[in-house]
Amino acid sequence: MRTIAASGVAAILPLLMPVILFAGILFGVATPTEVSSFAVVYGLILSCLVYRELSLATFVRTVLDSAMLAGMVLFILGAASGFSWALTVANLPQRLVELLNGINNNTCCS
Repeated sequence: MRTIAASGVAAILPLLMPVILFAGILFGVATPTEVSSFAVVYGLILSCLVYRELSLATFVRTVLDSAMLAGMVLFILGAASGFSWALTVANLPQRLVELLNGINNNTCCS
């Protein structure tokens, strides 16, 4: 029972993060984006200062990995946006509809 109580007390600070998120959004203190940014800062403070689990080297590696992943996602979104623009300029959706209608009309009448 003593171990469970000690674990419960140790978990109070991390469990405050969802409470802060919901309270910030529900009470209108900030937008969800702003509250999530605050939650990130809160998590960094907990991991760096309170629990001393996040060193500077680990933090830099994490930031670099996050930036690389965000760059890949943005590249995919940019390529998809360019591709959709090219399809729209070439009137491909309208041509595809005309092609499918032409096939449908030829098979109905035979």
